[in-house]
Amino acid sequence: MNTYPVPARIRRDLKKVENGLGTVLAAYPGVLREPTQHIIKAGGKRLRPALVLISGQAGEYDYDRLEPLALCAELLHTATLVHDDVLDGAGERRGRATVNGRWDDRIALATGNVLLAASFAALCDRAAPRVMAGMAVAAELLSAGETMQQRAWRDTSLSIEDYTRRVCYKTASLFAACCELGGVAGGAPEADIRALKQFGECLGLAFQVFDDVLDIVADEAKLGKSVGADVRDGTVTLPAIYALAGDESGELKAILEDPTLPEDAVQRALRLIVASGGVEEAKNDARDYVSRALEAIEHVSRKALKTELKAIGEFVVDRYN
Repeated sequence: MNTYPVPARIRRDLKKVENGLGTVLAAYPGVLREPTQHIIKAGGKRLRPALVLISGQAGEYDYDRLEPLALCAELLHTATLVHDDVLDGAGERRGRATVNGRWDDRIALATGNVLLAASFAALCDRAAPRVMAGMAVAAELLSAGETMQQRAWRDTSLSIEDYTRRVCYKTASLFAACCELGGVAGGAPEADIRALKQFGECLGLAFQVFDDVLDIVADEAKLGKSVGADVRDGTVTLPAIYALAGDESGELKAILEDPTLPEDAVQRALRLIVASGGVEEAKNDARDYVSRALEAIEHVSRKALKTELKAIGEFVVDRYN
């Protein structure tokens, strides 16, 4: 998998964020210390804190002011991953055992709760009230999105509008908060802050749609996990919604609604979705979201910032090539 095109200056400060994550979680002794360190050391793209730092350049860049928000964003995101792995029964992520896979669901739930608490503890002393309130809203939307996903388990009547609302909550809300509040923490003009928020929301939508596409067609070695997880878990995503619209035989519908899927049925569903053109339609939607993200920042004050955000937006649709 390729790496996001993050500027060298930001990449240097991301190393400080990485060190900060370890420092924050080192304060949690006892039985949860090892699981919290395990999930942080598993690494990741760190895209959300990168968006915080990049967006902070819309004003006067000050790492010390941006660090609490960058830490909060990554810890909050990691907490959702730990809880998602429990809900999905996932034993592995990025080629490494999940917390529930290495320990158990009880430890994983407690670990996720610790990460959630740590995310807001990181903000308490140094973040402005507007930043704290914005991240609290993002956390609430993330939870609502996950609830929506669980309620729509194996629901083959799910509409594109329902799917988009779920993604807005579950993924795009945090992207939007990172970009918007990075601008706030950096003291950016209000017009730029609004543009950054819109950019982040559209980028988050594109990111999730492409993740859902990759779960159907990616090389497993590059993806870091088995493809077909959404079909196995009963999560109906955009490529499947498009495929279901042309499912005249009802075969795909029957597979996706079956709670006891054998592996050959999972693979059959993936082939049907690809053959239907659902993957290509979803890709086109993701590209459209990227275009809308780039339009949103067309008039931001700093040209260099626009160039950096544009590079990330374009990379979202090309990251596994």
